[in-house]
Amino acid sequence: MTPERWRYLTGRLGEALESGDPVGFAGGDGELLELIQAYRQSENWLAPPTADERLGATLLGRYQLLGTLGRGGAGVVYLATDLQIPGRRIVVKLLHDFWGGQDWMRKKFRDEAAILAKLDHPGIISLLDAGETEDGRLFLLMPYHEGRTLRDAMAQPIDTLLAARWIREAGEAISHAHQHRILHRDLKPENVLLVKRNGAESPMLLDFGIAQFGDPVTASRTTTHLMGSAFYMAPEHLLGRPEPASDLYSLATIAWEMLTGRHPFEADSPFALPELQRNGVGDAFFRLRPDLGLAAGRLLSRALDVDPKRRPMPAEAFASELADAIAAQGVDLRLARLWAVRRTRRGVLAGGALILAGAAGGGWLLRDRLKPLTPEERVIHYDGARSVEANGYRRMLDMYGEFLSEPGRPTGYRACRFFSKTQGVAAYPLTGRQKRSAFRNGWRMRALARPETGLVGVILDTAGFAPRFDLSVEKVPNGIEVMAVTQIERGLKGITLLLDTPRDGQLVELEMQYRPSSQSAVVRAGGQVVTDNYSGHLEYRQDVGPALFISIHREAQARGILGDTQFEILG
Repeated sequence: MTPERWRYLTGRLGEALESGDPVGFAGGDGELLELIQAYRQSENWLAPPTADERLGATLLGRYQLLGTLGRGGAGVVYLATDLQIPGRRIVVKLLHDFWGGQDWMRKKFRDEAAILAKLDHPGIISLLDAGETEDGRLFLLMPYHEGRTLRDAMAQPIDTLLAARWIREAGEAISHAHQHRILHRDLKPENVLLVKRNGAESPMLLDFGIAQFGDPVTASRTTTHLMGSAFYMAPEHLLGRPEPASDLYSLATIAWEMLTGRHPFEADSPFALPELQRNGVGDAFFRLRPDLGLAAGRLLSRALDVDPKRRPMPAEAFASELADAIAAQGVDLRLARLWAVRRTRRGVLAGGALILAGAAGGGWLLRDRLKPLTPEERVIHYDGARSVEANGYRRMLDMYGEFLSEPGRPTGYRACRFFSKTQGVAAYPLTGRQKRSAFRNGWRMRALARPETGLVGVILDTAGFAPRFDLSVEKVPNGIEVMAVTQIERGLKGITLLLDTPRDGQLVELEMQYRPSSQSAVVRAGGQVVTDNYSGHLEYRQDVGPALFISIHREAQARGILGDTQFEILG
């Protein structure tokens, strides 16, 4: 073996150990596998030694090491007590002696400290201090939290509503890291600690040892090492090009495992993963958890897409929507069992008939879900010449108006000019049956509107059941801008179409028609197509149903005219 080859292998050994899956990392490199095996058999291997000479020692004259909490590729984690503050326990992470002379590993250990110092979130482990001991070993000091890992919790089935809450909170923590340009890169159940907060267990992200700070695009151009646990890694991460959507993929994999007890892609080895990832998950989630309905499975399928650009970022919005979808279905266990044992709709109906005949105490629930919608439930009309409340809508936030007269109409009015100093909504929340039917069979929403200042338009918002669909119009210097909104929080963005300013008295006709086959809507305005592939967005979902809205944008006050509006559930 040449000296160059030996230097290469020893460097790769460190990366393999740090990856969490040394054998998978080595692939078909026989010499590297042999070196890993030799290292495992040596006294330096990470298995706990028969005696740790450091136990009982005092670090920095203050922190006495009481016991070993764990060992990883980079270092040993100890439980310690603070001799200056009686009763205070902390966590000490020390770099392995093996890495003492490896500059690249010492730099990575310091990078972990720098990354933790940037983050301040209850769902992320915090850093108390970092530095170097008298004998030259790098250390991190972190608070000690009583708890168990998510992997420990997954040894038993997890309550569905509890899983929904954990997913939501984990997504919030991941988004906090992403906002600080930090990728975790090693999200897995072993790196999630469940700690007590406000009397309940909540997830806390651990081990930022291989986290990445900075622009992921720039980093991806120079990354040649595979780091992380392969079975939780996104396809682009397996190729050494992680990005924020890769962390979302890992979260979706964890969520899938929490809810089903299985991995979404059950491969015999990491080398089999890419082909399975390219094929996608199909309807596997619904077959495993039919009680959670279609919305949760669709979200997970999008989050596990092989293309990171098609995943529903940001992580917080995805996790919140997934949690809402799970919670909305998770309470209906009786119907869930019925769906699970029936393989066809005929079987479901037959089983439902038996329940209705013999168990009236619970059968009403199935009957309510399966009976067709009434015409009143299927078509929701807003008469622009009547008040919000007279139409059965609920006025929310800041929204007031004045009617525009038209003597030829029965009410004497034709529409309403609304005003707002912030934003306002006229909402008509849908029932669960209406939501299911709308997204199973399709829906169409039409409205008449004319902006004067700010934005006016229509919304369909079913919270966690599906994405939110917004269609707005705004007066601009050279006409009327129509927008199918795709982003709000980080600045209003969407798919736009410019129309000529309508003549005095004319309103612009707006239309969205949702197609279940493509999970998208065709959007039209003034008879022209804005887009034929509008999939909505995941922000600010409040379950307002079909709604009319007005909002300030560039001016201090919003003013616009809204006329007749109709929401129709098709099929």
